[in-house]
Amino acid sequence: MHASSGQSSPGETSDDELVVIGRIVRTHGVRGEVRVAPESGDPTIFDELETVYVGERPYPIVSARAHKRQTLLLLEGVNGMDEARGLQGSEVSAWRSQFPPIEEDDAWYWHDLMGSEVVDADGTVLGTVDGVLETAAHDNIVLRRPDGREALIPFVEAMVLTVDVEGRRIEVDVPEGLIED
Repeated sequence: MHASSGQSSPGETSDDELVVIGRIVRTHGVRGEVRVAPESGDPTIFDELETVYVGERPYPIVSARAHKRQTLLLLEGVNGMDEARGLQGSEVSAWRSQFPPIEEDDAWYWHDLMGSEVVDADGTVLGTVDGVLETAAHDNIVLRRPDGREALIPFVEAMVLTVDVEGRRIEVDVPEGLIED
């Protein structure tokens, strides 16, 4: 997930930020539901939210349900397939303060890792986190190399040594050849 510039809205704290949590990929049915691909790969991220933003506009959520690794959202004010089609391709955001708290010490939201520096065990900078790719086996960090190329690092205990969310740094131990020079 990507963090925005930290816009604030009436009723939100000044340290709160609007975070992109998905993208509307298509319509679903004739009632005006939209199919959202969540940035985190977790279609349940919308379950606890009351309102999302599509672009700059807030939309109260009428219903949210997981459907084939995506989420079907029915948004208040979107009446029918034609209105839903007009939202296709748009980013869906929510205020960080709306997310449920994480109760585990070694857990975090993917958007908290975006832009984090990735280093090897020797401290050599390998790049920054540019995304997450989910596969059936495990999640992968999409690494943006300093030269602009991408590489994938399996997000598994054997390779990810430490995650420092506040310091925005991830230390990894990857086998030789996994990341091309």
